[in-house]
Amino acid sequence: MPTSLGVLPDQQAVCEKPPAFASQMDYFRSRLGADQTIEWLRKKKAVGLKVIGLPGWSVPVEIVLAAGGVPVRLSGIWEEAKHFRRELPRDICPLAASFFLGAESLSREGLLDVAVVPGTCDWKRKLNDLLAEDTKVLTLQAPPSENLGFLSKDLRNFAREIALITDLPVVSRNLKFASAEIARVDEAFAALHRLRRHPTCALSGEDALAVEEALMRDDLSRWTERCRTLIRLLEEESAMTEDSPSDRAPRIFLAGSPVIWDRGNLVHLIEKAGGKVVCNDFHSCLTSLYAPEISPARDDVAFSTLPLRWARSCFCSAVGEDEGLIFRAIEDFRVEGVVGHTYRACGRLQMRMSSFLRRARDSGIPSLAVETEGDSNDTERLLTRIEAFIEMLFARRRSGA
Repeated sequence: MPTSLGVLPDQQAVCEKPPAFASQMDYFRSRLGADQTIEWLRKKKAVGLKVIGLPGWSVPVEIVLAAGGVPVRLSGIWEEAKHFRRELPRDICPLAASFFLGAESLSREGLLDVAVVPGTCDWKRKLNDLLAEDTKVLTLQAPPSENLGFLSKDLRNFAREIALITDLPVVSRNLKFASAEIARVDEAFAALHRLRRHPTCALSGEDALAVEEALMRDDLSRWTERCRTLIRLLEEESAMTEDSPSDRAPRIFLAGSPVIWDRGNLVHLIEKAGGKVVCNDFHSCLTSLYAPEISPARDDVAFSTLPLRWARSCFCSAVGEDEGLIFRAIEDFRVEGVVGHTYRACGRLQMRMSSFLRRARDSGIPSLAVETEGDSNDTERLLTRIEAFIEMLFARRRSGA
């Protein structure tokens, strides 16, 4: 079970860092506890604000902000809330189960006004029925294509529904301010990930996951400022650290089903086995890194550009959706091996993952397929397989392959 900071007991030692760096990471890790999130939301509700629950960065947060709502991430930190849990289907996707736990926990606390469910897969669509007894739910349909006119209309409808909840219409001026706020978050997020290209960057994959998971569990402006401070510290440390190519951990790209922080953290296992996760394709990581530049041109610029960003980040993974971005990141981040992760409940991604990993191997990139149930029951078996994969990467490096 996680501690109050959302850190697994055997992860605590991994968090040893220089004092200034550790202080910044303490902030991000502290946001991963349910108690901290609940305390923050109580303050928001006390001043009359409406809380909008989201699965993560895969919903247009700009619209929620422009309507005066408080966006909160529902998935990933609710293991300690299991006593609230109703019976869920045995084969439920761990991401859907985590979202359900978050929504139900906050609803029981009187802190959730609506949960927004993107209809990007069967399990997310089934959440409507699971949540309907206790929670108001809005469904945002999956974009059928990158027809920006169609998507813009869908988002305008979504904006009207959110406005009915917050009692504040989404007008152009507010949407521009909200878009500027999200642009600052994206800029910091992308800058942090670009630093991970550097071979001496002190940020581990687990650190990066904590930073990402802390997003929307505090005010966005505070998260952004903390992220910028962390970036400055990492830049200073990287400049003073000498690279030792033969000794450094093999660089891993983690693709596929997003890792849930407090459920058998796969990033932790990879790094415990001797690797280093330098990039992933979860939600909008690659979109933040490689999003097209958009120049404001007219008054409704936010609604004219939102659909493209949403269409590129609303799915759990870029596998089978935008694999060109994955291979671009593999080259940019000098990746030595790919771990393809799927949950057993996600048949859609499992089929796509096998094709993706075959293309990776055909490109000369070693790969490992990992299937989990999103818990820690098979940790030892997984660790053994990952250790063998990491050792193979070390041997490949020694041979000059």
